[in-house]
Amino acid sequence: MSVMERIRSDIEAQTKDYDLVVLICGAGHKNFGDELILSKWLDFYSDKKIFLVCGPAPRLEGHVCVVGHEILEQLDPAMTARIEAQAARYKNVLVHLAGGGYCNDKFHTAPKVFAFLKRMGERADIIGSGVSFYPLEEASRELLNEIDFKAISFRDAFSGALYKKPNACVGGDDLLSVFGKMSAPSKEGKNLYINVQNQFGIVGRLPAIAKRIAQYARDGRFDNVYLCELCPGDMDIESCLDIEGFKIVTREAMLAGAVVPSKNDFFIGTRFHFRMMMENSGARGVIILADDYYKNKHEVGSPSCNFVPGRSAVVSLTEFLYCPRWIVKNLYRFSAVSKACAALLVAASALKHSLMRVLRLF
Repeated sequence: MSVMERIRSDIEAQTKDYDLVVLICGAGHKNFGDELILSKWLDFYSDKKIFLVCGPAPRLEGHVCVVGHEILEQLDPAMTARIEAQAARYKNVLVHLAGGGYCNDKFHTAPKVFAFLKRMGERADIIGSGVSFYPLEEASRELLNEIDFKAISFRDAFSGALYKKPNACVGGDDLLSVFGKMSAPSKEGKNLYINVQNQFGIVGRLPAIAKRIAQYARDGRFDNVYLCELCPGDMDIESCLDIEGFKIVTREAMLAGAVVPSKNDFFIGTRFHFRMMMENSGARGVIILADDYYKNKHEVGSPSCNFVPGRSAVVSLTEFLYCPRWIVKNLYRFSAVSKACAALLVAASALKHSLMRVLRLF
């Protein structure tokens, strides 16, 4: 039995006898990956009562099993007391820390979540699945190891090394380790899917970059080019509406399954769940490492998520901003070489462009 199969089997066996599940997750902020994870767990626990601790506006889709909701970012002793009072109405209670990258010191959520888990552990069983705690300071690491998880799996090796107690393993993201490999039927043609987060110094620059990419795509390399929004504000979508050759896919459409990539397709993206969806459908492409937080997701998280090593190349945000059209032009080459070779190709192109600029000065 693989690690993935064992995690699924353990969760099914360990959760069958509970009356109430207090589900903690990163949903509620209109983020594609977190909302998809919540949707999967709501289906999984459809025969139980669920009390949600997450962001302010989770996408519930009519799940009647949800009996209460508190906002994760406002978690404090008073809220803990309210949840305890709700839990006291049930005989068997489970607290489940669901997967994602929301519980850490980057978002200042880890200390309050760890304090809550320790308190709830006095009357309920605690489990975790597909969690990532990067980045986590020393004080928060000590709090983490005061929690007695009945079982916990981590999305990345960094997080797995932090917990010093038994019943733990590195098993990958919830969407794969619990709910299985994503797949899509093969189809004719080649499509390009793009998702680049706006917050990484790209504000105002995406339309120009998109036009350069579209110009090359219209030369016949791709049958369709899709701009995929995974979180509101990701792609500055409105500024790209008039670009010929692009098709816009909103977050709601993404959650509804409008994007079905296949092994013939390619992608360029920054977001982790976007890359996971693409690669596990057989698509290849370029991952843009925007900062250390995403570097941990893509470089440390990917081996434990059953990504195929070397399927896609990795470039820095600077490299993407400097020569996006060149990256699109060489997508086929990127997907056929190692990450190191791909980085050299981008560096060589950037050097060439720099030399040309210098020569123009004389």
